[in-house]
Amino acid sequence: LVQRVSPLVRARSFDVGFRTSALANLQFAVTAFNLDLDSELVFSGDAGNTEASRPSRRRGIEVQTFWRPRPWLQVDADYARSSSRFTDFDPVGDHIPGSIEEALSAGVTVPELHDFDGSLRLRYFGPRPLIEDGSVSSRSSSLVYLGIGYHVTSRLRLGIDVFNLLDALVSDIEYFYPSRLPGEPADGVSDVHFHPAEPRSDWQIELEATLPDRSRARREPLGNGARVFTRQDPGVVHAQQVGDLFASAPDDRLALEELDAHARPGTGHLVGVGA
Repeated sequence: LVQRVSPLVRARSFDVGFRTSALANLQFAVTAFNLDLDSELVFSGDAGNTEASRPSRRRGIEVQTFWRPRPWLQVDADYARSSSRFTDFDPVGDHIPGSIEEALSAGVTVPELHDFDGSLRLRYFGPRPLIEDGSVSSRSSSLVYLGIGYHVTSRLRLGIDVFNLLDALVSDIEYFYPSRLPGEPADGVSDVHFHPAEPRSDWQIELEATLPDRSRARREPLGNGARVFTRQDPGVVHAQQVGDLFASAPDDRLALEELDAHARPGTGHLVGVGA
């Protein structure tokens, strides 16, 4: 029997904060927020997907900084901390499994210096509860990414991105639910299940070009399973920067507000090369 649920859930939220650029080359913003949901989505290990659950409340704070100490150097940091709890009573507990309580995305970027550019970024996720009573939590994870590029011409850039630069042995995601291996009890054994982060050996080369005609967007094959994707855009944001921003924010407001700050003006098209 499948329980009927509404596809639309009532949400009530408010936030308050301020943003300033009073100091030269420095932007700073802080926001406090509250979000109430009539039903939280949680992961079900048995079904392998998310399912509707109990009502919840999130309260937290977001801090954003962007500093340009030199014309060729940029420093940014986005920090978020929140408290997430179910709001109804249940003996199993009120923690929301998988809800991130602390996250940080920070980096140093050289937009262009003697035909070279580069960036070094850190992504941090703090521990998060895996079951409702909070007795089992995930481990924290920190990943460092490196990107270096060379401007072959004024309209052509060749770059390389190295993921997990320090080859950290951490998990991208962790869940706690029962599973069964051969020889184990029929009811299974409750344990932490995880997906490891990609090792340092995973890297990609990208080719980025600004084309004279700014009205077209296309994807072109390169052979050997590689592909090129050309996207029309007044400012290009690296895919890793976008991923870091959304990963670091409990909701999407922080990421959406900061996309412009991380875009590199004057780049018209993004061409990514990958398998």
